[in-house]
Amino acid sequence: MVRGHFPKDFGPILSREQVRLLDRWAVENYGMSGLVLMENAGRGAVDVLCRLEGCFASEEEPPAVPQKHHPGQGDSESPPWDNKKAWRQLRVRHRDFGGPVVICCGRGNNAGDGLVMARHLWLRGHAVRVFLWSKPEELSPDASANYAILQKTRFPVECFSAGHDPERLAQALAEASWIVDALLGTGARGQPRPPLDAVIAQMNAAGKPILAVDLPSGLDCQTGQAAEATIRAAVTCTFAAAKPGLLRPEAQPYVGHLVVLDIGTPPSLLHEVLASSRPE
Repeated sequence: MVRGHFPKDFGPILSREQVRLLDRWAVENYGMSGLVLMENAGRGAVDVLCRLEGCFASEEEPPAVPQKHHPGQGDSESPPWDNKKAWRQLRVRHRDFGGPVVICCGRGNNAGDGLVMARHLWLRGHAVRVFLWSKPEELSPDASANYAILQKTRFPVECFSAGHDPERLAQALAEASWIVDALLGTGARGQPRPPLDAVIAQMNAAGKPILAVDLPSGLDCQTGQAAEATIRAAVTCTFAAAKPGLLRPEAQPYVGHLVVLDIGTPPSLLHEVLASSRPE
């Protein structure tokens, strides 16, 4: 089980505006691609989800490592890098979750993180269902790129557009092992609009553990104030740095265990963002 972190472990904390600045400067000043950051975020969240389910080899049983080869000792025709038994033990061992992972996506970059998660879970052999509450043409550019990747692989994405089908969602949630909340990101404020408010209510009522991407939808990342419709997550994977609202005591029932994931932004960039926001 991934342990929840306490505030002293979080390091830097970024406000909503600082998050926007970090993303913009990563692209404009450091030449990083938004798609790379999204890929790192989605794959990192999948790593957390798999560790929660014990999908990696047990840490109590470390894999065997090929021994150093000494000329004249043993079989000279079997160099250490050809030790098949050792390489088999080094590979990740997977275990089925016990049901599909249901990923619920909105239209922004948060949705793109969810689409990346779907691809990596699928590549690791897990059953995944993706629901999208957006028209594909209305997705953010990076989310649209990841949607296109799934389309080319013929991975089914179930689009509700601006509508909603409560019965179809209820059936999917009933069969789920985990639910992923990729509906709303750090830029969202106030009460989620229909139909997302109803979607959030259904997700919470399903009785299944929820992993929130970056923050629980409906929670204000700056203040920690929860809207009437706010995801109650078992785990929240937030990216690059913690946000102040996630650390508020009143946000704890919605955040659950908080994990801060590195998405590849250099420490120097983080320091520049923090320095630019300090009062003179």
